[in-house]
This record gives sequence, C-alpha cells and structure tokens, in this order.
Amino acid sequence: MKPSMLLERSRYFAATFSRGAFDSIERTTFLFDTEVDCFTDGEFMFIKNTKNFESTFNYLGRLLACAEETVDCVLSAIPVHNAEQFRAACVTQTRFMAKLASISTKPYIADLSFERLRAVIEDHGLDIQISIIDGVEGLVFDPSRERRWKLLKLLDDDFLNSNLTDARYEVNSKQMSN
Repeated sequence: MKPSMLLERSRYFAATFSRGAFDSIERTTFLFDTEVDCFTDGEFMFIKNTKNFESTFNYLGRLLACAEETVDCVLSAIPVHNAEQFRAACVTQTRFMAKLASISTKPYIADLSFERLRAVIEDHGLDIQISIIDGVEGLVFDPSRERRWKLLKLLDDDFLNSNLTDARYEVNSKQMSN
C-alpha cells in the first residue's frame, strides 16, 4: 500500500459530515483514485500499471523476503565458497529475486545436494566452477555478466536431457507432464 493512499499521509483532506457537523477521522482510511491499476476476471489478474501494482501489494518486499529465505535454504544445503557475494547478488537484483521465487516453489528444493548438482554440471559441461577450500568442495558463484545466471539456472533445474535424442537442453520454461 502506498503511503499516499492512506488518508492520514495523503496530500488530500477529508472529513465526515453527520447531523449537520464535520467530524475528524480517527481511524485509518483508504483513499481510492479513479485510475485502474489492475483487475481480475476471477481466474487471471490483468495489470495495467506495474509500478503501482507492485507498490500497492508490496511485491518487491515480498519478493525480497522470498529470495532471502530461498538463499538461506540453498546455502544451508550446498557449499558456495563465495556465499556472501552470491547472497548479495540474489537480494539486490530483481530478476535474480524472481528466479529465486521460482526455485522456492520446486518440490526438490529440500532435497538439493552438492552431489546432484555436480552430476548435472558434469553431464552438461556447465561453466560453473567447483573448488576445494579448506578441504571443503563447493561451488563458486561467478558474478560476471556471461556467467552470473548459470548457478541460478542450475538450481532451477533448467538443464534437461532428452530421452528420445540424448540431447541436452537449457530450457527457459517447463511444464510437468504426467
């Protein structure tokens, strides 16, 4: 909710008129404008003004909270040697936060393991560095423009194999089949 939409913080003035007198408003009151930012038909949400929609429903705040929680979950299961650099990238870039929100919905998130990730990295020949620091083997997040998405795509299961052709794919959308 935008602070300007709360009457107590708005530049607008309002009062109630009852029995011939104006009364001050003691309760929080919402101010509605004539612009439509979004509407729903019951099944889909149609967004006309993305910025206002995100502000009204605290989209970025919720996305950030989800990203932080997901990064914590990933880092508790998978050793990432430059974890703070990975965390910083994940909670400061909106597109990274959205990718983490996608990852958080996956049923496999609780079963992530370094061994499974390593197998995918090796099988697909991914340019994700694995290193040993202080005797601990772990992934290395590369923040460079060319590689910064690789680790998130790996975590989102974006690298798949075809049973039909034995080809390996990097996908940008998936739908579960029965």
